[in-house]
Amino acid sequence: MNTVLDINKFIDIIHAETGIDSSTMGEYSYISAVQKCMQEAGIEEPSDYLDLLRNSREEITRLVEEIIVPETWFFRDEYAFDALIAELNKKKKINEDFPVRVLSLPSSTGEEAYSIAIKLFENGYKANMFSIEAFDISQRNIDCAQRGIYRQHSFRNILPEHIMNKYFTKDKDLHQISDQVKKTVRFKQGNLFHENILSNPSYYDAIFCRNLLIYFNSNEKKKAFEKLNASLKDKGILLIGHSESSIIPTEFYAQCGIPRSFGFIKSTLPLKRKKKSVVTKKTAAIQKNPSTKKVAAKTLKPRPEQPEIIQKRPSRKPTLKDARTLADRSQFEEALVMLDTFSSNLQTADFFTLKGTIYSALTQADQAEAAYRKALFLSPKHQEALIHLAFLLDKKGEHKQSQLLRKRVEKSRIKVK
Repeated sequence: MNTVLDINKFIDIIHAETGIDSSTMGEYSYISAVQKCMQEAGIEEPSDYLDLLRNSREEITRLVEEIIVPETWFFRDEYAFDALIAELNKKKKINEDFPVRVLSLPSSTGEEAYSIAIKLFENGYKANMFSIEAFDISQRNIDCAQRGIYRQHSFRNILPEHIMNKYFTKDKDLHQISDQVKKTVRFKQGNLFHENILSNPSYYDAIFCRNLLIYFNSNEKKKAFEKLNASLKDKGILLIGHSESSIIPTEFYAQCGIPRSFGFIKSTLPLKRKKKSVVTKKTAAIQKNPSTKKVAAKTLKPRPEQPEIIQKRPSRKPTLKDARTLADRSQFEEALVMLDTFSSNLQTADFFTLKGTIYSALTQADQAEAAYRKALFLSPKHQEALIHLAFLLDKKGEHKQSQLLRKRVEKSRIKVK
């Protein structure tokens, strides 16, 4: 195979079909996927396989499914689900129309959509109060989601026992989602960029679109966001991935207020930003009694400067929480500057994991990988670092190493609060 020449042609086909930017996946991912599909199709020459792709929608779908690596589990990044409930509860209070509509895109193998339904049920929402739609480009993922049967790998966060008993039926190492949950979700195969997907304006009250935009170049990101924005209602909530917030226009979206949820509330009118004003005792007195303004300007004398030692106040040393808050606000550079002030004894596994997520948000993959590996050197069972590094290695095409990390994740799962 003339790898350089041929793989570029395959990359062009995948990009035309999905909008995926090849630089976000790594060339090795494409080479590996093409070779596997050629072998399964019994084709030896790349040119013959190209001909097959140009004449077979089914084969294009199969290649796309080989490229896309589903990375999801029940209640992944649970703060997003808390943000959803907080916003829907506001609608409850003002008696807005129900049922509310929620979208999960991409739905992958269904864990996110079913998690949304479970969260709603657990917070007092009945089945007639909400509907969930879930789209994914992969028919294989859709088929899996509709079956609703999951192995332990989908439960990287251990769900409380009463949740497992209420919403799942266990058979050996398999877990079947209950019909109660399954009936609330409508799965459909579809491509975000196709006209028949997200064609209804102002339709959804909430949209989960997490870790999809990172795979697009700037042009596709813009197109994708425009479709999401058009489909979301005014005051609806858009929930995205931690590294995608830079694309959100702050003049029309406000952070929802739930830390680490990466939820943004839409406004159809430009948001008014409060200007900070500094009001001293002197200006406050003048504002209170405008007639004394001129007199005050003449008679008030500046106070003598205090010695520098008195003027300075001891400043509080920044904490990891402070840096995380900056990162949650998408102030990534500021967060890195703050982390660089930490002494060596404060550079824990959590410290390096946060650094890794910030580097990932800045698309600095090498620095992110180095930070995650430092975190795991300090704490080999650190779940967040394991998950992030596995995802990063998948994007680089290092699937074997990623799979090893996933096995370590299963041995170090934590409970969902």
